[in-house]
Amino acid sequence: GEKRQRLENDFKEEPFTNAILRLSSSKEHTICFTTGHGEREVDDDASAEGIGGMVVKMEGQNYKAKPFVPLKEGAVPADCEVVIVAGPQSELAPQEREMLARHVAEGRHLIVLIDPLVANETAADLSRYGLIIGDDLVLENNPNYQLEGGDPSYIVLDKASMDFHPIVNDMKAIALLRTVRSVRKGPDVEGYNVQELARTSPQSWAETDLSFVTAGVMPSPDEGVDLIGGVPMMAVVEVVDPSVVPVGDMSLPGGGLSLAPAPVDPAAPVDPAAPVVDPAAAPAEPVAEPVAEPVIAATPARGRNPGGRVLVIGDSDFAGNGLL
Repeated sequence: GEKRQRLENDFKEEPFTNAILRLSSSKEHTICFTTGHGEREVDDDASAEGIGGMVVKMEGQNYKAKPFVPLKEGAVPADCEVVIVAGPQSELAPQEREMLARHVAEGRHLIVLIDPLVANETAADLSRYGLIIGDDLVLENNPNYQLEGGDPSYIVLDKASMDFHPIVNDMKAIALLRTVRSVRKGPDVEGYNVQELARTSPQSWAETDLSFVTAGVMPSPDEGVDLIGGVPMMAVVEVVDPSVVPVGDMSLPGGGLSLAPAPVDPAAPVDPAAPVVDPAAAPAEPVAEPVAEPVIAATPARGRNPGGRVLVIGDSDFAGNGLL
């Protein structure tokens, strides 16, 4: 039709294919990134910690990146098809976690990249989607899945590490993760389909005694305490029945500034210019109290758009510029 995409100086396969994608798509897809909790910076494509390099690649494929602060918005913006929580270093507020749950219950999607040793309350809250996020650190002892030098906190994943699922089926290269926590399927919940997508080798384990991080002593796995062998680090939840997603109160607690009138001192001198009130006079017409704005319901109506998905990965380093 009338749409054009011009390639000025980069004629390799990726920009050429992306231009065709942008031409053939009838819609720009909005991916929203939470901010305000120490997440990785969407606009930072230079430092190792930013995720701007990934965002640039997404934008080349007709995605629009939009940062937002959930507490400021009061809800996930309606145009957000997917929300990404990319490596929070502090906790999301309880109200923010309920906003994300409502977003999922309404048939939209959520990706959480949750690092070990931080934001444990936010990690534990993901149990509402049928997942168990370990308070642990995955260590890999198989030299074929380590970087040269043998640092067990770096995890190499290849095609053999992945389960069969559209998210990972087209993976053509290795993925490199650094300091990872376990992400596994919890007890079955009717209305959810939960699948673990990526696992470590049989020589790995998820260490739960994290004191070794500061002690500088390499631990060993404890039978019956640590997950040993084939530790899952990535899982996806497909919401078949949105009514099973628990959604709580998203309103902030009251107790703000009070503007009550100052008390009257009976001993104070009377202002002669003040109007005199006749006690025998007919009472004034009552003034209608202002109607308060309705508070968002604790359990909003939902179920019209089944098919929301939640993808959780126990690391955010792999998406950062340093390891991209």
